[in-house]
Amino acid sequence: MTIAQTNMATGRLPARETAVPYGWLITLFYISILTPVFLNVGSLSLPPYRLLLLLTFFPSVFLWVTGRLGERRMMDVFLIMFSLWAALTLFKAHSFGSIYKVVGYNTLETAGAYFLGRMVVQNPQAFVRLVRDHFLALLVMLPLALLETQTGDPLVISFLGKFLQTHPIITYEPRLGLERAQVLFQHPIIFGLFSAAGFGLFWKVFTGGKSFLASGTSIVSAVCSVSSGAIMVLLIQWIFTGYDWVMRRVRIRWLLFFGVCLFLYIAVDIMSNRSPFHVFVSYLTLNSSTGYNRIRIWEYGIQNVKSHPIFGIGMRDWVRPRWMSASVDNHWLLMMMRHGYIGGFLFTMPFAIFLTRLSRANLVSDVARRQRQGILISMGALLIGASTVFLWGPIYVWLMFFLGASVWLLSYREPDAPEDSAPQDAAAQGTRYTRFAPKSRKRN
Repeated sequence: MTIAQTNMATGRLPARETAVPYGWLITLFYISILTPVFLNVGSLSLPPYRLLLLLTFFPSVFLWVTGRLGERRMMDVFLIMFSLWAALTLFKAHSFGSIYKVVGYNTLETAGAYFLGRMVVQNPQAFVRLVRDHFLALLVMLPLALLETQTGDPLVISFLGKFLQTHPIITYEPRLGLERAQVLFQHPIIFGLFSAAGFGLFWKVFTGGKSFLASGTSIVSAVCSVSSGAIMVLLIQWIFTGYDWVMRRVRIRWLLFFGVCLFLYIAVDIMSNRSPFHVFVSYLTLNSSTGYNRIRIWEYGIQNVKSHPIFGIGMRDWVRPRWMSASVDNHWLLMMMRHGYIGGFLFTMPFAIFLTRLSRANLVSDVARRQRQGILISMGALLIGASTVFLWGPIYVWLMFFLGASVWLLSYREPDAPEDSAPQDAAAQGTRYTRFAPKSRKRN
């Protein structure tokens, strides 16, 4: 048995593929989205992550065009088409002088973050570096978050605000006896989603005690935000993780899972005097008034989409009762409101294509399979959670970066692994589901 084959069997990373050429850029990306200050260059607003994307946009796109980021895929084309369509709809709804900066920001934060992710993560070691940096970010912020739940004061933002331009401090009524922590972000929701999204990655990619420590950090940090959206993203990941473990010997377990979900949706629709969406939102919010507001947002928001089905309303205010806030707590709905049905479709397709193909990818080693599970759990939960929150700023940029940073796994082949090796049943292959390394066995 070769070294590479032994590594695939034990789940260790191959020793000869340890290079992470853009590791420093992964760390710099995380620093940029955690830095709560921004620069004003003329009329441009440049938080650190936007400045980083501006500097890396053309190099990363050039590498993609020349084929040095791996295979060019249909999801890449859909994402580029969305960026172009979004620009078209915004220019149609507004004058060029009033909207060109927004178009530039959207392009950077969508296509720029995606291609940066594709550039810096192209092997398992680079992906582990990404997950490690995510964990370190939460570990640094956790003491600040715990303190903020008691004081309501984001210490770093308050201190830096004396000298630099920073995010405004958001204040809310306490929930569950806790102040809502925003720590280094624009809003507690962003901090909560960023924290919760790490759970599936930590649980699957790390092993042993580090898996428990990192996953626990994710849970506590998300709770400190006291955000319904963040708590829901955590719950969905727990359901996915628990179901996958219980049904691990059933090869069609996820087909059964979606079948049961469809059955429950139809049953609720028939038996309840409310729509399944209304039931879903009402039970997955910490505050009944926010649940009611999300229902009203959907009802009036979809009417705006129907009134402007092709090009949407751009950044214009939407039609709603005067007592309703302008906030739209549904990312998928807002994409359709701003860019029409076509824009919503183009934005959805890269995620749909990626998740479908990743779930069917031919992966041999336990390492690659665990990384796939972590991606599917974290990204899937965050995309579902986006139906109750709007993703903007650092969490939107991170999602697009995360999508790009996961594409390599679609065509990854472990060293010495045959190209046409067929996936085997977990039970037959001896796949481990414990967090600890297997005990050594004697060989005859």
